[in-house]
Parts: sequence; C-alpha cells; structure tokens
Amino acid sequence: MPIELVKWLLEQPLESFPDALRTAILEWVMIVLLFVDGLLAFFSNEFARLFGLRTPCLLCTRIDHVLVYRTASFYYNDSICDIHKRDVSSLGYCSVHQKLSDIRSMCQV
Repeated sequence: MPIELVKWLLEQPLESFPDALRTAILEWVMIVLLFVDGLLAFFSNEFARLFGLRTPCLLCTRIDHVLVYRTASFYYNDSICDIHKRDVSSLGYCSVHQKLSDIRSMCQV
C-alpha cells in the first residue's frame, strides 16, 4: 500500500471518513508490514543456516532500539504478547550447556 495513501488516511478528518473503516485499513497495513517483517526474518535465518552462520538473535536484530530510545520494559513487557510472556518466563539458562531450557524439566548437572 503506498505511503501516500496511509498519510492521506491519517490526515482526513473523522467526519469525512468512517473511523471503523480507517482503523480496519490501518490494521491491514500493519498486518502486511508484520508479514513482510516475518518473511525477512525467515530468509535471514535460512541464509544463516545455509552458510553455517549463527542464527540472528530475535532481540538484537530489532533496529528500533537504535533509532528510538525506549526503556527495557518496552522490549521485554510491552512488545511481547501474554502467551509468549508465559513461554519465556518458564525458561532458565543452563550454564553447563549454554542453552535455554524449561525450568520444570531442566537438567540437574
């Protein structure tokens, strides 16, 4: 979707364009952007795997922490959904194997 259309949608007064339709269009733009971001992440991971490189870290590869300052709370609380917060919160780091593991079934070395 061209950026001019998005700018036009944002600049229109609420009376001239139904709010629900504007929100729906902007949500679809967000879905498309997230899909493109997911494809880029997938191809980056496949590229790394294909050439024997380390897989890029999910948190280190975010460019927004370079462009805009945000607190750590934003990255670890606000930008992770509740389902994934539960998954991540049950992980612990095993210093012997240098891997994340579910703390309920972590090795007892």
